[in-house]
Amino acid sequence: MTEGPYGEGSPGYEDLRRRMPLQKWGLSSEVAAAHSFLLSTKASQITGTHLPVDGGMSANSGQFTPPSFTL
Repeated sequence: MTEGPYGEGSPGYEDLRRRMPLQKWGLSSEVAAAHSFLLSTKASQITGTHLPVDGGMSANSGQFTPPSFTL
């Protein structure tokens, strides 16, 4: 896989992580958990929706940097 412009250790890596509302990079297991939920019977009443699994990035305008916190 090709390293993207924000790969770990790159100049923009930490800056981009700080601007994420959850201030952490998502894991593939977290995306898989959302998919598993949508495929389960627990989601049987969910239809025709868009569920972003992006740590809040789509809700963040990028205008303001969220305050730092520790998860």
